[in-house]
Amino acid sequence: MRKTLAIIMAVVILAVFVVPSRRVDAVVSIDVYLESNTGSVNLGDILEVRVMAGRMPNILSFNNVKLDYDPVSLIFMSAEASTDLPDTFSVSVNNDDNLGEVSISGSDQTAEDYINEHFNAEDGEEDEDFEDPSFSSSGPTCLCTLRFRVKTSAFSTLNFTFGEGIEFINSNEETVEGKGDSTFVMDVTSDVSKNAALYSIKINNSPVADFKSDSYDYMYSVNKDTGKIQIDCEPGNLFAQYEVSDTDLKFGDNNITIDVTAQDGVTKTQYRIVVNRPSQVSSGTAAFFDSKDKLFTFVSRPDDVNIPSGFTETTMTINGYEVPCFVSDGLTQVLIYVLDEEGNTDFRVYNPKSNKVTNYSAENSIFLRSSLFTVKNLPKGVTAPKGFMSVKVWIEGREYKGFVNASGTVIFYLEIENGSKGFYEYHQDTQSFSKYEGDDNKTDKIYNVLFHICLIIAIVEALLIIIIVYVVRRFRKERVNPRPRRV
Repeated sequence: MRKTLAIIMAVVILAVFVVPSRRVDAVVSIDVYLESNTGSVNLGDILEVRVMAGRMPNILSFNNVKLDYDPVSLIFMSAEASTDLPDTFSVSVNNDDNLGEVSISGSDQTAEDYINEHFNAEDGEEDEDFEDPSFSSSGPTCLCTLRFRVKTSAFSTLNFTFGEGIEFINSNEETVEGKGDSTFVMDVTSDVSKNAALYSIKINNSPVADFKSDSYDYMYSVNKDTGKIQIDCEPGNLFAQYEVSDTDLKFGDNNITIDVTAQDGVTKTQYRIVVNRPSQVSSGTAAFFDSKDKLFTFVSRPDDVNIPSGFTETTMTINGYEVPCFVSDGLTQVLIYVLDEEGNTDFRVYNPKSNKVTNYSAENSIFLRSSLFTVKNLPKGVTAPKGFMSVKVWIEGREYKGFVNASGTVIFYLEIENGSKGFYEYHQDTQSFSKYEGDDNKTDKIYNVLFHICLIIAIVEALLIIIIVYVVRRFRKERVNPRPRRV
């Protein structure tokens, strides 16, 4: 009899240690509560709270985690899955602004699929190499982080309450009850905020990757065709002010700063973004310095940029490079498509003889008798000559803004190739320009000529009077005092 009992006991012990089984901690309930790094917040601040679970015994999923908040005092902003959970754990958060309720759920589908693949539910047996992949922790675990904006009309305290019915599912498909902490209270102060941090930065409506409020240096890249970016920021406190430096981009690295000033007007921070715009100029690319020592680099003309009317494409040698250019019959100057030192690409007028580069505008550039004239707007303080009114003038099939008077004289305010500006008269019969003198200038010239003539006459008369006086005095002297004669 004793021998039989011994055999039975041995079999039971062997079955316990040899037969595979899935061990799951026997947990009656899991505490769910909130944590925050701060005990109070200011009006306009962003409040960050973490949804915590006391422990996670072989948990595959959780659901029905509902957190109530006061929508009169708070605006829900965002939620972020916790790094405490494995990457395979997917957490979703839904918010209802009207009810002031956030619903949180999560599941580890990868672990669940593994268990279903390696565990036979019919006979309750597992593969020999089976290891339970469900998540376990013996200490507090963050399920997700929630962020709220404190409204400027918020009350003195913020209250959060968990709803009932929180459930956790373990790897044995057993439901473990979650007990939510009854109320979490946060004090709201009306102190002047010293928060000069940013909550987020967006470039061209896209968030800056890996942004952190306490990290101040970032790198960003754009394509070579992006000449300007838009930067939008959300401050950590609504009363903070920020200012973004110039966002126009040159080729290469562009240092852009964002200066933030807190509500107190004293606390300040600066975020720095290095935006790289790759150059379309490569090593060995044709380039030259013009007569003013400005660098111009030849670049390919985009397909959507048309050759100006009246010009045809050819090539010429500039600075030892055979480069494309655009010529027109009878013109010494040629058009070239280049990149300047500021990173702008466009057609420019190039004079091969003087090595001079001039801006080109299809609307304002006039080519006459191998000379370039550019129509300019009147500078501040400069007005059209008296009697002239604005008019549109057609020259060689194009319309330009000029001025005309009652006698039909047409003038333009032009910039010529040497850079000087002024009013020039347009001669329709000869298709040419000449410096406009004006009626006032002509009168001044007449008076000037008359003045010089009178001045010359006066000088001549003065000289004649001097000569006559000298001769008379000498004659009288000889008569009064005759020379003695010799005997």
